[in-house]
Amino acid sequence: MIYDFDRQLERIDQVLRQNSLNIDLESLVYIVRQLGGVAIPAHIERERFSLISQLGFLNSQADYHAVEISKYNWKKKNYQFEDYLQGFPVISVSGSHFFEDICNFFIETKHEEIKDFISLKKYSESKNMKNIADHLFDILENSAKAGASEVKVKFSFLKKIFFCQIIDNGPGIISSNVVDPFITTRKTRRVGLGLPLLKKTAEDTLGYLKIIRLNKKGGTSLEFLINMFHIDAKPFGDLARVFIDVLIAWPQMNLKLIIPNNSIDNVILDSEKIKEELNLEAIYSSQIQNFIYETVKKELIEKGIDDQFSIEPKRKNS
Repeated sequence: MIYDFDRQLERIDQVLRQNSLNIDLESLVYIVRQLGGVAIPAHIERERFSLISQLGFLNSQADYHAVEISKYNWKKKNYQFEDYLQGFPVISVSGSHFFEDICNFFIETKHEEIKDFISLKKYSESKNMKNIADHLFDILENSAKAGASEVKVKFSFLKKIFFCQIIDNGPGIISSNVVDPFITTRKTRRVGLGLPLLKKTAEDTLGYLKIIRLNKKGGTSLEFLINMFHIDAKPFGDLARVFIDVLIAWPQMNLKLIIPNNSIDNVILDSEKIKEELNLEAIYSSQIQNFIYETVKKELIEKGIDDQFSIEPKRKNS
């Protein structure tokens, strides 16, 4: 059975996975690396079901990223951060037999390549951060759940450079390490991955992520820049749909979308005005939702922002 971070059953895997693979270890490591993963032999020191117990030795010439020591022996033998064993970084990760074990002893290394992969890449699929729209929804969700009553989103897209700024009036960030995946205010899990994943998405394209607390009373300003021309850039995704989903999920939060045009801030969406002119229930009308969606989509297309990696901006007739 496969559960998500909130301990909800996602699906039942019917495939039996306890049998051995008909492939040699060297080939397996090569395949893992080709797929963008990391190869780490687990609990290598155990007397059974370990690399050393099966082969009798640890090949120092192997192409492993690291080797893993069980939690018990890590503490018993007093391993420290950045220790090496026959040339390999030594790490120790949590078990997954019980929910309470997960992330309690998640990783004991500062080796950047290993830490980066385990804390971010391994969970990117579970967070569904496949495009910029997914990141945007995650940020807006954070604002809503933090108690923000107003959020302003500003987009700009010029010469393949996408810039996004999000300002809310919530309680503001508390920790200076908000992009550390192991620091989170969530109650449902002990790993906060949204911001670290966004930081990596931006920096993979030589962009950046910047987060500041606005003042002592609260409020947060988050901005990120992504070079959409970079080979590692993620597609935009359906950005217009994000605003509809947020309006439906948190109708009490006032959401505003601004797209500058010739140094003038054009307000494309203002949910507060929509609720004033109509009513709160109007947000749930499919007709209103479609109108908002098409309006936002049209403005994005005119700026060259599509669902993929951008198009040539549409020029308005003079």
